[in-house]
Amino acid sequence: MLKSSDGEHFVLARVTNLRAFDIGISDDFDKEIKSTRKNKRLMKFLDERGTRAKRAKGMPIAEVRRRAGLD
Repeated sequence: MLKSSDGEHFVLARVTNLRAFDIGISDDFDKEIKSTRKNKRLMKFLDERGTRAKRAKGMPIAEVRRRAGLD
């Protein structure tokens, strides 16, 4: 956790095992959505993440803030 001189907080985290997906580039948002939905690898990844998230026990935001010293 980083704190700027004006009091803003930032998180600096190392990224490991990154899974990236190319969804193309377009000025047409509807076209980007259609392109993204056709990306089977991305859709499978999102489905798997959603399934895992439903099974995982989360932590209330109040506890996260307490542990981070933000309260």
